Amino acid sequence: MEFMASIYSKVIEIEQMIIENGYEDQVLSAIVIGFIDQEEAYSDSDTVNMRTMFSYNLDDELELEAIKSVMDDTYEAPDDMSDFFDDLGISLN
Repeated sequence: MEFMASIYSKVIEIEQMIIENGYEDQVLSAIVIGFIDQEEAYSDSDTVNMRTMFSYNLDDELELEAIKSVMDDTYEAPDDMSDFFDDLGISLN
């Protein structure tokens, strides 16, 4: 929990920096961070719980779609990530 609190404070810091510098109308941001429950990740269950935190500086669906498009266009999956998720019992299908 201490690590999550530390990450959350950084997210708040980013949000405040955008506001303090007057960039609310010029910055699109979407921050989503997921924490996989390690105990459940190694259980026999087919599902894994993930705690998430998120922050959006988006005005509408169009801006959301723009951010998602950038993510889709720029994301490159590491070769070994499928093995990592398989080891955790997580299906990406």
